[in-house]
Amino acid sequence: MAGTSGPALSAAPSTARILKRIPIVVALLFVALALLHFHDRSNFTRPLLDFDDTEFIAPIAGMGVSAYINDWMLKPNHYAFPLRDLTFAADLKLSRVLGFQTFWLTNFAIYVATLFVLFRIFRIYYRSRPLLLAGCLALIALHPINVHMVEWLSNRKHLLVALILGLGTWKALKQKEHGATPAPRDWLLYFGVYLAAWLCFPSAALWIFWLLFLFHAPLRERKDRGIPVWTAAIALAGLAYYLTTAIGSDYRSKAGAEVQPLLFALQSSGRACFNLLFPFQIEPYYRPGHPFAWIGLALLLAVCGLAGYRLRAISAARRHLFVRFFLLALALYLPNAKVFLGYSEFVWSDRYLHGCLPFLLLAILILLVAPDAVASASPPARAVPARAAPAAPRRWPALAAFTAVALAYFVLDWRLVPKWKDGLVLFTSCAHEEEAPKCLLMAMEKSFDRGGCALLPGFLETAHRIAPTARTVADHSFRSEAPVYDALCIASEIDRTGDEKLRKIEGLRSIYPVTDHLMLAEILVLLQERDHESALGLANATYFNPAVPMPSASSKIINMIRGQADALCVLRELLAHDRSCRKALEVFQSRVPSAAVNQKQIDWTFRRTLTAFNEGV
Repeated sequence: MAGTSGPALSAAPSTARILKRIPIVVALLFVALALLHFHDRSNFTRPLLDFDDTEFIAPIAGMGVSAYINDWMLKPNHYAFPLRDLTFAADLKLSRVLGFQTFWLTNFAIYVATLFVLFRIFRIYYRSRPLLLAGCLALIALHPINVHMVEWLSNRKHLLVALILGLGTWKALKQKEHGATPAPRDWLLYFGVYLAAWLCFPSAALWIFWLLFLFHAPLRERKDRGIPVWTAAIALAGLAYYLTTAIGSDYRSKAGAEVQPLLFALQSSGRACFNLLFPFQIEPYYRPGHPFAWIGLALLLAVCGLAGYRLRAISAARRHLFVRFFLLALALYLPNAKVFLGYSEFVWSDRYLHGCLPFLLLAILILLVAPDAVASASPPARAVPARAAPAAPRRWPALAAFTAVALAYFVLDWRLVPKWKDGLVLFTSCAHEEEAPKCLLMAMEKSFDRGGCALLPGFLETAHRIAPTARTVADHSFRSEAPVYDALCIASEIDRTGDEKLRKIEGLRSIYPVTDHLMLAEILVLLQERDHESALGLANATYFNPAVPMPSASSKIINMIRGQADALCVLRELLAHDRSCRKALEVFQSRVPSAAVNQKQIDWTFRRTLTAFNEGV
């Protein structure tokens, strides 16, 4: 007996060690797959070129703390959030030192850290099911929504909020499971985490109230601690909302009474639900009334019905856990629908699911598989008899389901990600399929940068068709820039006379609602005719004229004016030896100090203006 018992006794610890290492090995494999999946050389070399990057990230380069606090942060249209911007400033500096961009590496590091925190949270409840944990982690890690989170630089804010609040949630859940009552220092930590999340982005505003729900019992028992904690939570949430959203912020809706918040919130949630379950056509913008929104709402109602039916069959302990994580997922999603805090009438539903997706999955998992702590508390009719087969094989169906879905999403990722690696493909798809003004503008911009006006005709036709509706759509960039691209293309036509071009440019005023910047193209036409005096006269009557209010323009338009004005002054100095133009240019620069300087845009317009005079084309 001694000879047979020895190997058996030694085999058990060996098996246990192997099982204990399985989650680590599987997690590393998925991280490797994610690296392979996300990795692309352009992530380290691509310029800052997408939606918010050039306007809200690039200007931070070289900006001192004093300038950031006293100038940049005080202007609502800069969307400044200090902790998020600090990471961008560090990336900008590190990128200069290393010689390649580190933005994507930082995004990926934050993402991997978040996955680790989520793994520890799931492990609190499913420690004995390492394979199931691996399947859940795979489902989260490989979902296409999260792929986009890492790829898109401006989504750093959502990644940071998820990581910061994930750490706070992990600590709170550990305390709850151990029956510990948070001490004052713990509450200071929780409030610090909540404030740090606000300094990244005004989302997850309800998290602190979920935390109060989690510890409502000890807070109710100790009024001397509960009342100050509740008061501090309400005060901090209100103050943060006021400072970042309510007081003169561009996050507020620009369409006012035209927005129907409740209907919009329902539709955005429906589109989010659809993209969560079937992410085969993820677009960068949510469009009200899209069929996917209504399909998603129907799916959401069906899932809620099934969940309600399942809740009747499980123990009270599991119901309580389900409610805990369902409310957490809700707290992390509702404010992000933007309507609830009055941010904007548009929302891209997908990215706002990043923080709530893991806890929604955990709530569903609790419905399907009993957690370790409450496995023995299931109703007797549902309990597994003592003589039944071992419980281990029963874990495989859920694991297989989660892994299959994760792999399916992984395949979808391979199809979707190239759109995000090539901005022109992404925005062209959006412009054609949804005709969103901002997508159309970005497609026009990228096409113009790559191939000039030869690539624009199809986009210009769409721009003419949707321009009248842009009168009521709060899309400032499209309204100000699309007419300029249209006019520049007219100015570059070689088969028309100068008068014909000017008449055609003038005709754009009946098509577009905002035509304040057509003088950029009109000046080029005058220079092509060698009429430098009239070109400078038009500049003096528009952007050089301090008596004329500055038209509302995007930073790109301002940079184009800067480049053209500089070229006009150079021509004036060469042709008439007159430097008075420089004074007008200085006055113009003093009127637009807050517009981010983009030297590439300035140089392009400078060269284009000189070329128009020198070559007449």
